[in-house]
Amino acid sequence: MKNSEYKYDENLISNLAYDRLVDRYGLDKENVNHAIYYAITSLDSHINSLKKIENSEENILLGDYYSFEYYNLVQGDLFLLNKISSHMANIYKYLQKGNLSRNQLYQVIFNLYAILLDEYGLKLKYDDIDLILDSYMNFYHEKIVSVAEVEFDKEYLLEKARAMYDR
Repeated sequence: MKNSEYKYDENLISNLAYDRLVDRYGLDKENVNHAIYYAITSLDSHINSLKKIENSEENILLGDYYSFEYYNLVQGDLFLLNKISSHMANIYKYLQKGNLSRNQLYQVIFNLYAILLDEYGLKLKYDDIDLILDSYMNFYHEKIVSVAEVEFDKEYLLEKARAMYDR
């Protein structure tokens, strides 16, 4: 893997339990894992920009240099690149609106984990749903609430995630 000028936020990755899932599931495709890490760091950068600066289309682009990193890491896999890029574009649009539906919040929380595991032909284990949701609530909830009006309905999120698990 090439050495990047930019580094993803290791604390963010740890606080959101990505590193634990990579270890637990034995996910060893470094480019895939790091592309997801850059994507979540990019999202965090945008959320931080929205917290500090007037909400506008131009400002949502601030801090998106991390997106170039995940583009570079998976440019040979257009299907994966499309999945990550489509997810990120949707999340940016949701945040730009200033409010999130319960379903959109579910996507913000779980879709990058699902994309990561899908690259290995795996799906999230039932016990890890709670780990992810608790990690998100403990670390990220306040950031999301600060930029978007959202009802953080834990029971709904658990129910929806478990329904996806059962498919």
